[in-house]
Amino acid sequence: MDTSQELEDIRDNVLPFRPIEAMEQAETLTEKYPGDADVHFFLASIYKNLNRLTEAAQTFERCHSVNPKAYMALFG
Repeated sequence: MDTSQELEDIRDNVLPFRPIEAMEQAETLTEKYPGDADVHFFLASIYKNLNRLTEAAQTFERCHSVNPKAYMALFG
């Protein structure tokens, strides 16, 4: 399973029902794929939805540092 498939699985099958578990799985993915801006963006979005705003901001910044062209991180 590649990164996009793992993200899709979490987004479709875990996040709607178990957001804390989705956050934990996304944290694991950031460790597994530290250079993937999409993974960091996904985790930051989960943090934002869980109102964990400090962690969301830090993770959006990390997303941008991994890929400066990841404009979505600037507007997360």
